[in-house]
Formats: sequence, structure tokens, C-alpha cells
Amino acid sequence: CGDYDGDGRIGTAEDTDGDRVFGTITGALTDSTTGANQNGSVTIVTSGTFAEVVTITGNITLQAAPGVEANIDAVLQGDSGSGARQNAPGIIVNAPANRYVVLRNLRSKNWTSGIQVNGSSRVSIENCKLEYNTNYGIEVTGSARVAISNSEVRATGFRLNPASGDFPTVAQPNPGKGIEFDDTSTGFVSLTSISGSFAAGLSNQTGRSGAVNAVGTYSFDNNPNYEGPISFTNNTGGSGANQPPSVSITSPVNGAVLPAGSTQTIQATASDSDGTVTLVEFFSDGGKLGEDSTAPYTYTMSNVPSGTFTLTAVATDNTGARTTSTPVTVTIR
Repeated sequence: CGDYDGDGRIGTAEDTDGDRVFGTITGALTDSTTGANQNGSVTIVTSGTFAEVVTITGNITLQAAPGVEANIDAVLQGDSGSGARQNAPGIIVNAPANRYVVLRNLRSKNWTSGIQVNGSSRVSIENCKLEYNTNYGIEVTGSARVAISNSEVRATGFRLNPASGDFPTVAQPNPGKGIEFDDTSTGFVSLTSISGSFAAGLSNQTGRSGAVNAVGTYSFDNNPNYEGPISFTNNTGGSGANQPPSVSITSPVNGAVLPAGSTQTIQATASDSDGTVTLVEFFSDGGKLGEDSTAPYTYTMSNVPSGTFTLTAVATDNTGARTTSTPVTVTIR
């Protein structure tokens, strides 16, 4: 932070001097007298590092002015609070559906998540950079609707954090993904690069086709580049455009009742429209049972125990893109 208006005050002292110039983002967002009070626009006009968790709950545009480097960073040299901040998200949006949040021209780094969007928030993330965050560059949960454009997500899960470990050499990120959509969220990602993630680059964990759309998105050197059902237009993954594989379990059928102690074979079909399927993995209640690299894709279980189980299959194509099948629930008794 700096002395933005030349009055000799900086940081929180600038927040409380009664004018409309603030020294912290939090002060500008929440002040009920001269600030935005979670309703309006906050513009960062001087380059600097803002070592603070930013929480947005209202109708807000938070942006840096053109040419300004606004670095929302968990780490501030010599600040005793750096360790605690590295265990928190950098920007948290949790606003009702009748509000709209715009994040523009910002950099968020060294947090657990660079940007975390929760609840029923509606958010546009424009020209932002998310770097060296441990678990997610951008994490979208709940029923949030998020558009991401002209942004860069780099090196998620790769960070030396003296407070909680060397990720991923000593401590493992959880999970170390570039961008992930969870629960019943929806998203649109355009003209955005995602690179160097410990885990997936762009991940749809909602289980819904059409929930995540990507246009002109470049995903490179992630593990894998794309995960889950994603609708693509003019995207590249590594060396070229890629469509993820399709996969479904054909046997047993959903709702099947099978005898305990028997031998049962799970069968799946998988295909890839612009490449080859290299592996199909089989899971029961999220735990891996086994895998098959050649069609027909099967896994045989012997002496199956009693209970109700949810089966899924995950197909991987030759670029590393992965798709999870629609779950099949079976009862063994």
C-alpha cells in the first residue's frame, strides 16, 4: 500500500481518515460512510501488495486501474501474519443471486485458493492472474454462476510454504487444480490459459454435461489438462484441440439387485471422437477397484459383499483428458 492521496497516511490509517481514499481493499469494500459498503465500485489506483483476505458479499466491481499492478498476496516480507494467511483463500465471493460481482485486472497468489466463489454468487472474472495457490487457482462451489475471461492460472499446487509445507515435494496439495466447478455450479471459461497445475487444469466435478463451457481456452502441462464433462469450442490442450472421451457403464444396470457372494463383472463402453481411449478405471463409492486399457473394458469382482454401492467408470484419452460416467447404483443381498 502507499500514500494514495499524499496526506501522510497509509494502510488502515488511510481507511479511517474520513475521505474516499482507502489504504486497504477491505476498508474500501466495507466502510459504510465513505466506502462502497459492499455496493458499488472499488478501483485500485496505485500498484502494491495487499496482504489481506478479501471478502465480497454484495454488488461489487473490484478492479485495478489500467497499468496498475494490484497483487493480493498471502505473503508479505517481514509480516508475522503471512503464515496464517497462507492457509486461507485470497478472494472469497459469497453473494446472493440478486447481486453481481466483477473482479478485473487483479493478481492473487500464495493462498489456498486464489479466488473462491460460494453460494449462489454470480461473478465475472476478467483479466486476472492466479499463481502459486495451493489447492485451487479458482474454485467454484454451491450454485454459483461464474464467467472467466482473458485470465491466466499458473502453477497451482506448486509452492514453498514455510508455514505448512513444501508443495508438492513434502506436503500434497488438496487437490492442486487450476479451475474447478463443484456441486450445482455452472461456468463459462473463455480466452484463458491454465498451465502447470499439480492436478487437473479445468475440472467439472458437478457430474452434469453442459455445466461447464470453454471457448478459446488453452490448457497445458496439467494432470490432466481437462477433467469431467466439458463443452468445448476452439480449445487447445497441449499440442492441439481436444474433445474429452465419453464413457458409460453398460452392466450392471442402475438399480440392479445382485446376490451376495457371487462373481460380478462391471462392463463399460468408452470412445474418443478425436483420439484414442488409453485407460478405463472402475470405482465403487469413490474407491478404485481396478482398470482396463483395452476394449471391451471390464472389471470382475469375486465374492461381492452385501450392501448398496455406487459404481462409476473414468475414461482417459491420449491427451490426458478424463471423463467420469453417470453413476450406477447396485444392491447386493
